[in-house]
Amino acid sequence: MVSNRHARIVVSQNGYTLEDLSSTNGTFLNGLPIDRCDIQHGDRISLGLTGIHLLFITEQELNPEQTIHLDRESLEKTIEEKSSPPEKDKHQLLSEAVEKARLARKNPSEQSGQTLHIMREALEKSIDQTLKKKTKKHFHIISILVLAVVLLMLGFTIQSRRLASEKSDIDKRILEIEEQIQTLNDPEAVNRHLKTLISLQEKAEKIEKNLLYEIGARNKEDDFIEREVHRLLKELGAETYSVPPEFLAEIKNQITYFHQQERQSLEKMLKKQSQLKEMKSIFKSFNLPPDLIYMAYVESRFKKQVKSRKQAVGLWQMRRSTAKAYGLTITTSTDERLDISKSTQAAAQYIKYLILDFGSGSSVMLAVAAYNCGPTKLRHIIRQIPNPIEQRNFWYLYRTRSLPRETQEYVPKVLAVMIIARNYDYFFKSSAS
Repeated sequence: MVSNRHARIVVSQNGYTLEDLSSTNGTFLNGLPIDRCDIQHGDRISLGLTGIHLLFITEQELNPEQTIHLDRESLEKTIEEKSSPPEKDKHQLLSEAVEKARLARKNPSEQSGQTLHIMREALEKSIDQTLKKKTKKHFHIISILVLAVVLLMLGFTIQSRRLASEKSDIDKRILEIEEQIQTLNDPEAVNRHLKTLISLQEKAEKIEKNLLYEIGARNKEDDFIEREVHRLLKELGAETYSVPPEFLAEIKNQITYFHQQERQSLEKMLKKQSQLKEMKSIFKSFNLPPDLIYMAYVESRFKKQVKSRKQAVGLWQMRRSTAKAYGLTITTSTDERLDISKSTQAAAQYIKYLILDFGSGSSVMLAVAAYNCGPTKLRHIIRQIPNPIEQRNFWYLYRTRSLPRETQEYVPKVLAVMIIARNYDYFFKSSAS
């Protein structure tokens, strides 16, 4: 290890003197440690036993009072064992450097330490020659590797474009089948189309999972509402590759209606932050998606005094029997369906029961449907399904129009309010004009 101030060579009329400057690892002359010692041509100087080794070459003419400093900053830039020049050019470069140093020493205008600068130049030239030779040797190999990488990237690009084209064709075919299903009345024909639809969806999903498609060819949907629908369905456990166009169109229609016709009412509800926060907290305590609280807006427009023709009361429009079954007190003087906190507790319990009752998969969507049409009605509809393994889900019931018309419209309404609530700034601040 070379110290910051390790040693120095002092030039006088009597010759050259090597001095150690109290370095950490010592200075050695011809293998022996020294503090101060005269040196001559051919002596070997070591800065520490395992440090840098120098060969001292004297010159005929001396320049008294000149001092050559041997420190880390100078030596680290000039001498490295691993950067030694090739044996072929070493002696030639060294001779040139010595000659330059001799001429520089004869010029009194040159600063001290010029010798080390000249030696550094010689070393840099040697390294440059070595690198040039290595570059020539490996140029052919590097060219082959670059060509291989280019060909590989070209192959990736071609493959990713092929996958994108294939998926685009599948998407078009899926849309055609979705539109055909809406016009069919024959259950068997509907089932045949649904089998084809499922097969195409599986192919499209397989392409989406392909790494090449993910990296280079994926065309992301630009439609804001459609992106939000897919994101929301994923959170509700009802994710599907192809959302029925009719369902998407209904959500968009409901968003337009709520945003334009009920803007004031909806915005007023969304500003009740403390109330919404409490309701979401209740739903979270039952491990339910907190955005399900917006079902209450579709039910009652968030007005607890609302009473329907079927005697459903309160924010959650509960009938007497359902409310009592989930712990609410209803007497001539008290109706806890009008209590926002207690009725939300009961609604959360009821919705959780519906989710558990209608199984996994898109059970949240089925639970929302059951909240509207009633669990008894939904069970009766499900029992009519030909294939309970593949068809016991919300999307089959929706596509085949097996649900009551009111329920077919109710579920998109709920999702529409959820999307507006989740994107308040987008719908209210950005469209303030």
